[in-house]
Amino acid sequence: MKTEKKVWIHDHEVFPNFFSSIMIDKDSDEEYEFIINRKRNDLIPFVDHILNKSNYLIGYNSTKYDNIITNYLVENVNKFVYLTTNEITDKIYHLSCEIINSQKNNQSIYWNVALKPYLWTKHYKTVDLMSLMAFDKNRVSLKQACIAMRWYKVQDLPKPFDSWVELEEVDEIMLYNRNDVLATKKLQQIVNSEIKIRGEIGRNYGVKLWSSSRSAMADKLMGKFWEQATNKKYKQFKDIKTERDFVNLKDCLSDLIEFDAPVLKELHQSIKDTKWEKGDKFKRSIIFGNSRYDILLGGLHSYNNPMIVEETDDYYIKDVDFGSYYPNLMINLKLYPEHLSDKFLVLFTTLVTQRLKAKAIGNKLVADALKIVINSVYGKLNFDYGWLKDCKASYSVTLNGQMFLLMLIEKYEKIGCKVFYANTDGLTVKVLKDKVEEFEKISKDFAEYVNIPLEFADYKKCIIRDVNNFSIITSTGELKEKGVFVRDLDTVSTFLTPNYTCSYDKPVIALALYEYFHNGIKPKDFIPTHTDIYDFAMAQKIGSQFTAELHTLKGSKHVIIQCQKTNRYYVTTINSKFFKKRKENGRLNDLAAGHNVSIINDVDDNMSIEDYKINYQYYISVVNKIIDKLEPKQLTLF
Repeated sequence: MKTEKKVWIHDHEVFPNFFSSIMIDKDSDEEYEFIINRKRNDLIPFVDHILNKSNYLIGYNSTKYDNIITNYLVENVNKFVYLTTNEITDKIYHLSCEIINSQKNNQSIYWNVALKPYLWTKHYKTVDLMSLMAFDKNRVSLKQACIAMRWYKVQDLPKPFDSWVELEEVDEIMLYNRNDVLATKKLQQIVNSEIKIRGEIGRNYGVKLWSSSRSAMADKLMGKFWEQATNKKYKQFKDIKTERDFVNLKDCLSDLIEFDAPVLKELHQSIKDTKWEKGDKFKRSIIFGNSRYDILLGGLHSYNNPMIVEETDDYYIKDVDFGSYYPNLMINLKLYPEHLSDKFLVLFTTLVTQRLKAKAIGNKLVADALKIVINSVYGKLNFDYGWLKDCKASYSVTLNGQMFLLMLIEKYEKIGCKVFYANTDGLTVKVLKDKVEEFEKISKDFAEYVNIPLEFADYKKCIIRDVNNFSIITSTGELKEKGVFVRDLDTVSTFLTPNYTCSYDKPVIALALYEYFHNGIKPKDFIPTHTDIYDFAMAQKIGSQFTAELHTLKGSKHVIIQCQKTNRYYVTTINSKFFKKRKENGRLNDLAAGHNVSIINDVDDNMSIEDYKINYQYYISVVNKIIDKLEPKQLTLF
């Protein structure tokens, strides 16, 4: 009877005299462990498992580490059966060092001759969650992901990877190995919808996407579409780009731009007079109406003082967004990388049209795939290593986008409708109730003028600390949160937030802000009643030039506890300080700004919240500082 091949979550550990691998079934608790050391040789069972029981292997950083080790053992098993276990582990260890050194020296593993034969999997399919989530780009370790997904155990490697494993240490290494696999399995469950999307889109377009980030998916799909449009192979165009040492910004600006206000005319002329040279920074700032606006090569931003804006008897709050702003700017202004000719614009326009049709008929698969591609194109225009690179096309998109926004702001301000927030592709406006018809006519006429649709939303209340930190209630009661106001209510939704980087910093702060601003509960009344220790936690990963130390007192004795590289901690009333120590000179840097800290890399669900000795006053003060900026206290004489 043929053995069913399954999907396994896996992870390897490698030391000079020790190798282990644990595989746990994606859909059950079925588990296999393999060890090679002087007391045990599971080489043959391991290879048999790969060849006869494995359909997919899901790992974390597995494409650039674990899979290479796996392929090495599978390809060389017939030679290795004649070696001693010490010889086998020595070979595995040297291959592991080759991988680690390549990455440490910023050398691509794909150019390493020793690794090249083992880079591609032949006997199984693979999903690398690190690259799928683009965590490799932001150097997010599995330990940081553990903290972000509230995993109960955050554990670094128990001993240096280049040290020998004694027999009495094997159990500890295996516990660490198993924890990594279980954590990876949890992460797989959290992001499973993203894995499914890649499978469905890949099958539909005939492209392998299993371990691709959204950006990489867009690259692969766009490359395929351009191959089809030009009858060229990817290798024929993958290295071409338009390099520019300078750009005269007047050549980027549309003739549709026109202003009446002197300050806006001066801004327009200043940009036209600018010759941008490679490496230059670009920024212009203006005050218009009651707001300051920063114009950059990336996008328009208002500079906001903390404010609370609510709908009143005199005005509505309207949010105004340009629909598919950058794609529409590219199409309408005929913007494309110079080296690709207008054929690219034809293809891009076709993709936008196909997406709209797919969305209209409910073909979600095609609509989602094309959305990923379309939304990525602007970003690729200024990506140094991509075949769409042309910074002039990129700046033409962003500068015209900002100028059009400022034109619309000017028109709203003329009728007394005050714009108090702007960011990239939209505005938020106080619309006087007796000016609604004029506001709507201005919006309609301007949308037709630039040939880009405007989308509207009604807000009841806007709590804005700054342009990147706000909490907004829409007229339908929906909440829009960003930055410090984002509540970590659902781990799945949090991880699927675009560009998520696993940052984790006192989630109780956002919860307390919500309770205060939306339910009227003061921080001093909410925070001490909150019972989830994870919400009080912070995360710290230290660099290789430091060690981490917890300094505490046991009785009257000063005790220093060596900590791991990645730590989860909270502010406590217990007398203990958390430092990073520079290896070269022993200098200490307090990681909690003088506050007492407890490390909670291991969370015990049976422990009561009172036992943690949380310094509630610290968290209350953090929230109150944010509130005080939004609601300045009135000075009184008495």
